[in-house]
Amino acid sequence: MEAIEREFIQQLKSKSIDQEFLLVYSDWLQERGDPRGEIIALEYALERGDKENRDRLDLQNRLDNLMQIQESALKLSAGNLNDITLTWIAGAVTKIEVNRDCLEALGCSITETVQFKFLTTINLSGLYLEEVPVWLGQLTQLTQLNLNKNNISELPESLGQLTQLTRLDLSDNNISELPESLGQLTQLTELYLADNNISELPESLGQLIQLTRLDLSDNNISGLPESLGQLTQLIKLYLDHNKISELPESLGQLTQLTQLGL
Repeated sequence: MEAIEREFIQQLKSKSIDQEFLLVYSDWLQERGDPRGEIIALEYALERGDKENRDRLDLQNRLDNLMQIQESALKLSAGNLNDITLTWIAGAVTKIEVNRDCLEALGCSITETVQFKFLTTINLSGLYLEEVPVWLGQLTQLTQLNLNKNNISELPESLGQLTQLTRLDLSDNNISELPESLGQLTQLTELYLADNNISELPESLGQLIQLTRLDLSDNNISGLPESLGQLTQLIKLYLDHNKISELPESLGQLTQLTQLGL
């Protein structure tokens, strides 16, 4: 990936896209025949609002046509598109919310096209999933992943490939064990694992040193690893409704804590 695209992704993640950069990016895309370049230029022209009404109508029609082409490139049926909420920024899909009926089609689209390479957020909550979709491992730019309120019992090691995640919600599932690869998600600031069947925590949990919020409530945890004390940025830690009889001494290192649920 070119440096300018990495910068675009970084600005997407920070939720603050510089307008001057966007225009430079637009030129760069247009030089390479990417329709997103013209989409960005058209959106900018329409936002400025200094065109005559007829000119604005022509610009809007052209933008609508280009966006239809972008949607067609997703290789999803009209019915599937009706069941998916897509958020577009600068002609790219950056966020998805789906229902169960179109999950298979979405997986095929993600596998077979390049249209989702800027996807940063996906919500798969409440879909009665029994396993984590394999294709999620391809979405390496994800920063937010919501898989709560499903029937997931096992987490794949491939979850560790999503190294850009800052928020991961796996609460209200049937998870009994956490993979060691969870420790690779070192950018996480929020991790929600409440309402599962977890009985033991991996030592690798201590590698998530950016965590500010960790919810492990309503599980079957009987003991905590000493590595928990390495999470010195934690502000909120919820351990209530477990089987914990003793806390590790390392917990005293969590000097930033403002909320501790026991």
